[in-house]
Amino acid sequence: VPLGMKFENVYINSEEEYARFQYVYEESAVYLIISGNRTDRTESMSPNSSKADVVYIKLLNGEISAYLTEDASGNQGTVIYRAQWIYQNCQYELSGTLEKEEIIKILEKMRYTV
Repeated sequence: VPLGMKFENVYINSEEEYARFQYVYEESAVYLIISGNRTDRTESMSPNSSKADVVYIKLLNGEISAYLTEDASGNQGTVIYRAQWIYQNCQYELSGTLEKEEIIKILEKMRYTV
């Protein structure tokens, strides 16, 4: 996590294979949502590719494509960046009022253990 980002809380629903982690960064909420691999999730994620930037996350055995979108419908026009990707048949979403460059740095530094 970036310097200054603090863990706030987590909600886990093991039956639904769902977890939501909440962090605070520069007085704003940042969320990491993970949906489990009980079913094939590749069809459930269909970002509007014409409006999404693709960020490539390097792994030891390849790379993952994350779709990064900008949403200006936040509170008082606040811009929220949302990244979505699939790894090991789990769907991930990272969102918050971070700067675009900051969310890309987080995506590039994420590590996975299975």
